[in-house]
This record gives sequence, C-alpha cells and structure tokens, in this order.
Amino acid sequence: MAPCRSAWADRVILRNLDIISDTAITSVDDDGLKLAGGRFIGWDEVERATTISPRPSGEGPGARVAQEQIDERLKTLGEPLYRIRARLKVGDSTGLLKFAEPLADRFSASQGRSAALVHTALYRGLVEAGRYEEAVAPLLAASDGVARGFAKGFDGAIERALELDPATGLAADLPPLFFDKEAAQKSLPIAFEVIRQMKAPLPASARLYYAGLLIVAGQPEKAPGALNGLPWNDALTPWREVLLAGGEIATKESERAIGRLLPRVAGFPPPARALAYYYLGTAQDDPPRDVLWLLHIPAAHATTYPHVTAMAIYQASEKLAERGDAAAAQSLRQELRTQYPATHAAKRLSHDSEPEA
Repeated sequence: MAPCRSAWADRVILRNLDIISDTAITSVDDDGLKLAGGRFIGWDEVERATTISPRPSGEGPGARVAQEQIDERLKTLGEPLYRIRARLKVGDSTGLLKFAEPLADRFSASQGRSAALVHTALYRGLVEAGRYEEAVAPLLAASDGVARGFAKGFDGAIERALELDPATGLAADLPPLFFDKEAAQKSLPIAFEVIRQMKAPLPASARLYYAGLLIVAGQPEKAPGALNGLPWNDALTPWREVLLAGGEIATKESERAIGRLLPRVAGFPPPARALAYYYLGTAQDDPPRDVLWLLHIPAAHATTYPHVTAMAIYQASEKLAERGDAAAAQSLRQELRTQYPATHAAKRLSHDSEPEA
C-alpha cells in the first residue's frame, strides 16, 4: 500500500512561529529552501526544518533533499542572517560585523537574498568601524544586488541602509575620498572583482569609488581612465572634476587642480563641494584661505562625512602649527581626539605624537 501523504510530509517552523506542514522541501541552497508548489523561504526566516529523506521507496517530491543539507545551513546561516535582518530593519549598525564578517568569503562572489543581507551588513558595519576603504566592495556588491532585485522582501531595509543617491549611486555617508593608503591597496583588487561581475551597464558609483581608491592607493595616474565612460550631466560632472583634481594633486599638478576647482566649486552640490574644499585646502599654501577651505568641512559635514571632517581638521591643525599658531592647532587636535577618535586622521595624529625611537 502506498503511504499516505503525511508519511513523507516535511515540516518548517518559521521564526514568527508559523508552521508549514504537509508539504515537501524540494531544494535548498544558500539563499533558503523551496517548497513544493514553488514557495521560497529564506534562512533568515526559518527556525527549524525537518524533511523525510530519503522518502519511502523514493516516493514523494523533494526526495533528494537531505536533512544534513538543511541542518548545515541553519547552523551556519540561519542565526547570523536573522540577526542581520533584524538590525537592518530597525537601522541599527551595532554588532553587524560580528555576524557578517564570518560569512564574507562565502558570499564574496555571489548574488542572491542571503548575499544582499551580508553585503549590506558588511558595508554598514565597516563604515561604523571607520574602515571606509574596505566598505567600498560590499557597498558595490549590495547596490548590484538591489539592481538585480535581490533586496525585495526586506520591507525596504536594505535600501534604507545603503541610502543610495538615485542620480549618482553614491551612498549618503561614503563619499569617494579615502586616506588610508595601505587599506586602499588591499581593497582595490577586491573592489575590481566586484565591479567585474556587476550588472551592465556599469553604474557611475563604481567608477567614482574605484577612482577614489586609486588616488590614495598610489595609482592616481589611472584615475582618469577609471572615470572614462561617466555620463556628462549635472549630477556626475562635479564628482568627475573633484576626482580628476584629486588625481592631479597626487601627481604634483596642484596648480592645474586648483584651476579646475576654483571656478566651479560654488556651483557644486554640497557633497561634491565638501571634497572640493578638502582638495583646495590641501593643494594650496595660501594663508589663511587654505585653512578656511578645510574648516568649511566640519562646519557643514561634521556628522555626514566624519572621516573627511576628521582629516580636514588634521590638515588644518598641521598648517596652523607650521605657521606658529600653536593654540589654534592644539584646539583642533583636541577636537579631533575627542570627536573623531576612530578615524584614520586621529590614528595619524597619535602616530605623529609618538616619540621617535
């Protein structure tokens, strides 16, 4: 006698305590499990799942799904993906790296529901930790996941976490200006591999971020090539000009960079203007105007771009110290230590203050 349907029915218990029974798990992968009839459930939603496999006499759908396949993914993916989704849903970046970094290698070259969560969590966690150069690759991977439709089903949590500008694709709190040369050098090949796999046509943000990494990584001469292909429009042209100027400053063509930025900076949108102020302040030795360019940034972007603000304060303090204004320099350095302790600029200041061996 053939077994009744319940003899081979699988059972799935969701984290919201819904129970799905009298069905069959037909396949599993790193994104989740698929049930007979086509329903898909992500691992971040599954509390427990059991399957009758192999089924009696090989009967019933999904006979090839082994319990071990389910258990391994629930153990390694279920809990961290659930924690990531919960934090992204409420906009809490605290502790995201603890759950995302162990999964980074597993999802580094993949796209899908789980990868969208991991890439977004890596990006948010790395920005929270002040590791801006490292944040580029997961940001681009996450934005690519959005473009491919993998962010659906999270009630907008991924889009809110990325906060991408629709005109440029840049994230609201990660402008393409970086300062840690070693971190940028390590991040370049990782970002390149992500870019290589992105959905065509390549988004503008990929070119902008890659050019920014090239400049600080010691390859500024390659930045113009990375920017080739950017559309000429009101949203992207200011960023092109700013990054071209950054490359020129890095290749000792400061006068050319100043000539590029000075006539245009007033018309730039505020985010691009902040970067232009930084380059104008560092490219010139023109007291007091160069320091004023730099101090425009903490006045307008202190919370939006903390790592840029911190480096602007550091550079301004260095200029003031060189000119003999020790009190003003010390005041800025104290602000840097207390307000931006996790930034590359604060670490650079601490290194400068260490006595020589």
